[in-house]
Order: sequence, then structure tokens, then C-alpha cells
Amino acid sequence: MRIANRIWMDLGAAPARLPFARKRQGPICEAGSRGQRSRAAAVAIFLAPLAACQTLPVPCVRPSGLRSIDINSRPESNNGRPIAIDLVYVTAKPAAAAISKLRARDYFALHDQLLRDYPRDVRTRRWEIQAGQQVATSKVTPPCGLNGTYLFASYQAAGDHRISVGKAKAGTLTLGEQEIAWTPR
Repeated sequence: MRIANRIWMDLGAAPARLPFARKRQGPICEAGSRGQRSRAAAVAIFLAPLAACQTLPVPCVRPSGLRSIDINSRPESNNGRPIAIDLVYVTAKPAAAAISKLRARDYFALHDQLLRDYPRDVRTRRWEIQAGQQVATSKVTPPCGLNGTYLFASYQAAGDHRISVGKAKAGTLTLGEQEIAWTPR
């Protein structure tokens, strides 16, 4: 009962209104008394584990990023040869830093190694496009925590053949004779 009285008193409740309340007398009511110090220590012990907790991550219900892509290839693309197209989702900054610097030729040579080095941080989707082929809207699902989205095209000619998609949710990839173009929608 005395502990309940002390708690109610500390909360500013009027003792007369509490059925179990007694009037406090003696050194317990003095500032800095042993009772107040022990209560403060108990509160500190109770709150200390809560202060060490991290905030819970917000669940990813609908991730942001590229969700829909159209691919248009011209008949003269890559001198009439098929072109491999990779859509690459990257969720970690170190992986994004490594992939964003690669030319398409280097990316396709290192593709398997990148997946081994960053198994949780890199997701890819590949299409093999014939010259003159049109791929109607292809739905893709981006991962949560996206740090970068890239498109790579395996042209025979030298060049970067890499596009950073940015924050676009949809777009069209056009495969030209020796270059690629990205048009966000």
C-alpha cells in the first residue's frame, strides 16, 4: 500500500481521493530522501533497456523502383544480332558503387562473380532480344531498400551501353544500331 501511495503521490494525485491513501509524514516527504532516490534508481533500471533498443524497421509493403518496362529493338540493332539486356536492382551502397562504374561488356563478363560477391544485394532480370523485336510491357518487381537500378545491353560495338534508371517507375528501352536510349514514363 505504501508503494502505491508513493507512486500516486509522485503522479500528483490528491491523497484524499485515494481510498488506500494515508498521509505521508516524516523524512519520506523531504526532497532527496532515500525513498525518492530508490524510486529514481528503479525507474532508471526499468528505462535503461528501452534506451538501448533500436527502432524497428518499417515493413516494406510496396517497394519503390522500376515496375514496368517496354523494350523496342530496331531491325539494324547490333548489326542484326541478338542483344542480352539485364535489368539490375542493387540494394547496398558498396554493390551500387561497384556496378555503377562498369561498362556493359565488363558487367556481362563479371555477372556471375557480382552475384557471388553480393548475393543479397543484387537482383537481375535478363531478356534476349532479337533485332527488330518489340517486348510489350514487362512487369518487374523491385526489392525493398533500393539503392540503384541499371540497364545493361550486350552490344558487339565498344561503348558503355549502361543506363542508370533513377527513380522511374516505368519506361521504354530503345535499342538503336549501336546505342541504347531510355525514356521514362
